[in-house]
Amino acid sequence: MKNIHSLILINTLIILCLLAIYFKVAYYFLFYIIISLLLIFNLYIILKKSNSLDKREEKQKILLHRIKNSISIIMGYNEAHNDGMISKEVYNENINQEISNIVNILKKELYK
Repeated sequence: MKNIHSLILINTLIILCLLAIYFKVAYYFLFYIIISLLLIFNLYIILKKSNSLDKREEKQKILLHRIKNSISIIMGYNEAHNDGMISKEVYNENINQEISNIVNILKKELYK
């Protein structure tokens, strides 16, 4: 949210400088320098924000993949139990372990 406020502030300053130039305020050169610096800073913040979004998206994909793996394991145990390949005790133990694994994954990611 801090980056968004910075972008709004920088873009507002750019617009004000452009309006000052349009209405022919003195010190044109100073306003051109200010606009150039603000545009460079604006691009830097946009780049920084997009990189942070990319990293967050990558973390979410990894998290979803880990949860999907655990759910697939649970479904496999369920199918094995329905086919009579494993006992009820083994089924319950493995299901509870996978559920606790999912809960731990979510806790670790949510409470960082």
